[in-house]
Amino acid sequence: MGKVAVMPKYPCTFCRKNEATQLCDFVVGYSWTSAKDERGRMIGRYHETCDNAYLQRVCHNSLLV
Repeated sequence: MGKVAVMPKYPCTFCRKNEATQLCDFVVGYSWTSAKDERGRMIGRYHETCDNAYLQRVCHNSLLV
């Protein structure tokens, strides 16, 4: 009988074969908020990231292309 393939719990977004080891964290946009922090100061501008999970040793080079 054939071997059953086991899917990883957190698969890489790009290859979907291996377990993801980290998040991409590439800046995809900037936003502005009028919220205040715990000291009462305006938070202001912040950046949004893509947060794709990927396997660094294999798929990192494909992100640079």
